[in-house]
Amino acid sequence: IRIVEGLVGEVAMVSELRARPGYGRVVPWVHEEGGRIVAEGGGVAVWLDGPCRQREIDGDVVGHFVVAAGTSVALALSVAPA
Repeated sequence: IRIVEGLVGEVAMVSELRARPGYGRVVPWVHEEGGRIVAEGGGVAVWLDGPCRQREIDGDVVGHFVVAAGTSVALALSVAPA
């Protein structure tokens, strides 16, 4: 879990998940499943939960969000057998 905290002003942020299982040898199949974007390959499934809508761009999972002063955003990475 990563928590992004806004201290002053407002900042547009980008989260990018570039999953490469198998010590970087496997380029995963990225697809939507159950309302989230999942990267599957090398016997595992990886996904990033957070407050923003995510999409697949060139095999990566990308999301955009804004953090303002006094607010925080949590991002949670999960891995499971595929």
